[in-house]
Amino acid sequence: MTKGKESDEASQSQDDVWYYSDREEQYGPFPREEIEEKVQQGDISEDDLVWTVGMDDWEVARDVFDFTPILTCSFLIPGTMPTHK
Repeated sequence: MTKGKESDEASQSQDDVWYYSDREEQYGPFPREEIEEKVQQGDISEDDLVWTVGMDDWEVARDVFDFTPILTCSFLIPGTMPTHK
């Protein structure tokens, strides 16, 4: 069974349909932008599997998406950043 926005499924183009699996359940379809958001929010882990049209098989998410944390200015307090000497 898949979980996703079924109403959006018809409007997604075939090359923009992504699925992911936590190895217990499969989720999707989702547009790539939503998958990338799920990666950044931690909803998809580096070890989860992802698949889209054109892939021969499911791939480990860390091999497809960037898991580098996004730093935001909201975490920085002016004057507290160390200086490089």
